[in-house]
Amino acid sequence: KEYIEKNYYQDVSEVNFTDGVLKGLFKSLEDPYSEYMTVKEFDSFTTHTKGSFSGIGIIVSPNEDNYITIVAPIEDTPGERAGLKNGDLIVKVNDVEYTADEMDEAITEMKGKKGTKVKLTIAREGVSAPFDVTIKRDDVRLKTVKSRIVEGNIGIIRLTMFDELTSKDFKTELKALEKQGIEGLIIDLRNNP
Repeated sequence: KEYIEKNYYQDVSEVNFTDGVLKGLFKSLEDPYSEYMTVKEFDSFTTHTKGSFSGIGIIVSPNEDNYITIVAPIEDTPGERAGLKNGDLIVKVNDVEYTADEMDEAITEMKGKKGTKVKLTIAREGVSAPFDVTIKRDDVRLKTVKSRIVEGNIGIIRLTMFDELTSKDFKTELKALEKQGIEGLIIDLRNNP
């Protein structure tokens, strides 16, 4: 740290070296599910795990090329209704370019009050040029557990993501299926981020 402070060509007094070291420590694991979060990042994460929030309803993650990637548009939210897909890259938010290094700032820009709008510039595999999508923000109420019965009396419980209510809702759906006399159970975790 002292070497950088003395020799780096810019002022680094505002740099949080502790966060940088801890992020690097976790990144060296090369495990996409192990991550160090700052307080701000953790607050953003817990917002999405409480079960409801205001916004456009997408889960994002950095990819290996340092782009902000949509890993899951949450079902029945403004983002999904606007046609956003898994794997879409968010290049700009309201005409400002963001990389994955600036994901916190991009997420903050995407959040907002119900009824207001945000413009995303999306790059999509198979589409020749980036395109704009304007989305009206809304209250996002997460339904993470869905169930149904298919031919053969097999119950299917789909978990679209995990939040604080998922365990309780799973038990409720399972009991409902059991009352209907299911003979087998499939737990569907596809596209669960």
